[in-house]
Amino acid sequence: MVYLNQYQFLPFEPLQELSKDCFGISVSDGFLELNNRVCYEQLKGTELAIKEALLNSGVIHNDETGIRCESKTQWIHSASTTQYTHYNIHRKRGVEAIDEIGILNHYTGISVHDRWSSYDRYDCTHSFCNAHLLRDLKFLNEEMESHWAGQMKC
Repeated sequence: MVYLNQYQFLPFEPLQELSKDCFGISVSDGFLELNNRVCYEQLKGTELAIKEALLNSGVIHNDETGIRCESKTQWIHSASTTQYTHYNIHRKRGVEAIDEIGILNHYTGISVHDRWSSYDRYDCTHSFCNAHLLRDLKFLNEEMESHWAGQMKC
């Protein structure tokens, strides 16, 4: 149930239906919440190991994306390499969240990101994400009729 909720993002109600339909067992919101909390506690050491691996990597990728959670916009922050990914949900998008997460404010390698201004304050080498740059060029070419942007894309 933790896997389906946390990795596959299935809400509690469909999980409760699955449990009843497939196993004949009724589970409460409290039961699902407790299992998530127990799993979270047991994974603290793994989370610290992932953060350490990211901090020791030569290149990490940073991003943030909005999500509706508890009827409010919150932010999923990610830091990743080809082997490790750290996710954190936070009520803020910028520096306050990044500092609390505790990766980028201690990182000294190359951070690849989308040019969000909050990243600029960190003392690492910055590199821009090609996918974001290509999206910007497409916008300039198609919406702003800046044909030079279409030529740069190639």
